[in-house]
Amino acid sequence: MSETYADAKWLRDEYVTGRRTLASIAQEAGVSLTTVHRWVHKYNIRMRSVGRPRLYDRELVHANMGLSPDMAKWLRRRARATRVSFGAVTRDVLEVGVAEIERHEARRS
Repeated sequence: MSETYADAKWLRDEYVTGRRTLASIAQEAGVSLTTVHRWVHKYNIRMRSVGRPRLYDRELVHANMGLSPDMAKWLRRRARATRVSFGAVTRDVLEVGVAEIERHEARRS
């Protein structure tokens, strides 16, 4: 039995970024759905709504990535300006670091 489900970063990456279901995570870890559900709540990972998943739940993704509303707005503007997807811009920014981008933008203002 793997205890990766008890690691906050791994669980957030699988559930939020990877868009996996709690059931598939539980099956991989060899534990019950209830166990994984408890860990999701323990780490304050926002649950997706039940039913047909939306292609893109902006607020949920931003909250779970730790992006402030201002940073999310900046990323959307950057994505439109460069004609690149929001996801691609976000991945690039997260590699550089949100704090570094905020410092750069503050200097430009």
